[in-house]
Amino acid sequence: MSYLKEKLTSKLHDPQKLALVNSLTPEMLAAVAGEYTEENWELIQTHPDADALTAIRVITLNQVLDYNTSEADRLQTEISEFIDSPSFVQYPDFLIDETILAAVKTEQINNHAQSLKSFLAGTFSTTADMEILGARITDSNTVEVMILHNPSKQFGSDTHFFQADTLQVPKIVKIGLLKKNSPVPFYGKGNELYVSMESPYPGKYGQSQFTEIIIGHFDEAGAIDPIENV
Repeated sequence: MSYLKEKLTSKLHDPQKLALVNSLTPEMLAAVAGEYTEENWELIQTHPDADALTAIRVITLNQVLDYNTSEADRLQTEISEFIDSPSFVQYPDFLIDETILAAVKTEQINNHAQSLKSFLAGTFSTTADMEILGARITDSNTVEVMILHNPSKQFGSDTHFFQADTLQVPKIVKIGLLKKNSPVPFYGKGNELYVSMESPYPGKYGQSQFTEIIIGHFDEAGAIDPIENV
């Protein structure tokens, strides 16, 4: 097996992707696995399987998780177990679920919090992509929120920011705590409903590895304002 073919197949587990790599000519292997050049990129984009080859290149260079791996199976099990929790309520239904909201703890929000709209707008010509699955109440009576997001682009890679669905690769799982900002806050307007979590995109917003994402706001009557207004 050539070095370039081994470089690609070592990151792939999907049988269709592996079969495609094994069918490539040495010239195409060099284009997909080698350094970025305009000539190599043109070869990829004019190939009948251009989308799949682009996905393979991104997976290889960014060390993205492929399907049919033990880690991908573990993530799917984690998602299934979260959804199967007796207290699970899907998003956005949990924004009006009395049981979920009653278990939300009040805590001062940090000064680097971002609204969901602002977070999804992204910076640096990239766009974040998150899917909030839902919330559940833990045995310690805190509220956890599960979020799926695209894998991060590796620093220095020539490949663009990518969508997991387009590449047919698993999204990454993050679980954060659902909290309410104090009515008399140090930061924010007060009464924000937010998720405190390890940042899906470390360094994207400040230097912190953690972030607070505001997903709602309690009005004077105690109801959640529509997410479009947050």
